[in-house]
Amino acid sequence: MKSYRLLSCLVFFSCMYSLNVVAQKTQSESPKYITVTYHYWDFSSQDLDMNAWKMGEQEYFDKVTDKNEFIRSSTYYLHRFSDDSSEILLVQSFNSWSDIEKSTIRNSELELDAWPDEAERNDFLKNMSKFYKLYHSDEIYATLPQIKPLTEFATPEKELLLYVRKSHFSKDGNGPDAEFESLQKIYLDKIFKKNEYIKGYYANIHAWGSDKTEFIEAFYVRSYSDLDLMFLKNEELISQAWTNESDRLKMNARYSNYFTGIHGDYIYVAVPEFSK
Repeated sequence: MKSYRLLSCLVFFSCMYSLNVVAQKTQSESPKYITVTYHYWDFSSQDLDMNAWKMGEQEYFDKVTDKNEFIRSSTYYLHRFSDDSSEILLVQSFNSWSDIEKSTIRNSELELDAWPDEAERNDFLKNMSKFYKLYHSDEIYATLPQIKPLTEFATPEKELLLYVRKSHFSKDGNGPDAEFESLQKIYLDKIFKKNEYIKGYYANIHAWGSDKTEFIEAFYVRSYSDLDLMFLKNEELISQAWTNESDRLKMNARYSNYFTGIHGDYIYVAVPEFSK
């Protein structure tokens, strides 16, 4: 039986935008690609036991994910506020496109090592998959260099919320060109890096998936109250960065030109027990 985590065959890559994120990066730098697998709880199942799910995922993490040298990071995120309460996201990062492909092969090798008996291995993977609906989807995003690295991490005693803002590039805009990256850096340096409530910030663009207009921003905060304070602090820092209202409006107009003006907001909570 093939691993239920195995990504769809990746035989073609066409990035919508030409960015220098396609250059190889070292481990000390930010990851190059992010994969997001959307699983969905099977609420009709009588076996939807969170403790049993965690035990199975912990075993798989210890025997496979944590030993896979091609997976740079891996975290599950549970729904808190989104349009589908059955969502459960597996987010993994990679240093290169080839590492994504290599990781699926390595997963299969590690599964064979962990459960050499085929029947036992098939039973384990079948038990893992019973928590989810058959349908799932995979998205791959290319990372942008404008980040605020996450330095605080979730623990079983302390949650870490992931606030995701999903915007859409306008067909009339220029896309994430050099000017867009410069505007991103201005906001990062003047706003996000100075906002103490933002524990980490990452920006990603579509590389492979259902919507090439997506621009995904991920903000890590410690609590719901900190999320509210984050928005207030952003407004305060914007006023400090552009004290003249005319300059503030011009900056906003330049940045807004890249987007349709429609965005979605999502909040997830990290599962720290089996995170890499």
